[in-house]
Amino acid sequence: MNVKPWEPLGDAMMDYYHGNMATTIYIKSSIEGDRVVSLEAFFRENENFPKIERYAFRYCNGKILDVGAGSGPHALYLQKERFDTTAIDISDKAVEVMQKRGLKKTFCIDIFEYDTETYDTILLMMNGIGVAGDLQGLARLLQHFKKLLNPGGQILFDSTDIGYVSSFDRAISSLRTPIPEYYGTAYYQLQYKGKTGDVYPWLFIDRKTLVNIATENGFNSQILKTYKNQFLASLTLR
Repeated sequence: MNVKPWEPLGDAMMDYYHGNMATTIYIKSSIEGDRVVSLEAFFRENENFPKIERYAFRYCNGKILDVGAGSGPHALYLQKERFDTTAIDISDKAVEVMQKRGLKKTFCIDIFEYDTETYDTILLMMNGIGVAGDLQGLARLLQHFKKLLNPGGQILFDSTDIGYVSSFDRAISSLRTPIPEYYGTAYYQLQYKGKTGDVYPWLFIDRKTLVNIATENGFNSQILKTYKNQFLASLTLR
């Protein structure tokens, strides 16, 4: 029987935190072959952040909400920089790890259900906007973020245009999922220590489509930085 999509990752994070530095998680994807990923990337420190993440920190301001914070690497850095930072994640074990690592303000909750406070910066790193799942989900997410933004606030995130995947032979994927309406919707499944999570969708959006959906939902969009197929974007209310 499958478990919730994020449960295997939460278990792996907890094991890594407790000293098993060799912890890896098995990932199936609709857009590439199966792969084994080290948990080290989820616990990186400031000096190991990718360029696009370090660049994003320049634009963080005011009161910050880190969405899908995982083990909390970005929130911990911002907290150390004396920002008022709240971190949320849907995985209870991920949140427990964040708390053990010293994060002061955390919530275990689905972002679509969170409406506790308002913020100046809503941060979604590591392709975190993907939590929307698909284009319809992104529109819904942007409407929800309107409730969480202070006047003049911003949504800050990175994403990747995966149009290049169309040149791959998708038969290499062991996942058998429907062909999505938009090429940027991928599907994933996580496995760890005998647990297999439910398949879940994850959105990768191209810049043009992002601008269109942002405009339709009342946001101005600005592309702050581009690295090959990856980009950093800021959305503000019009």
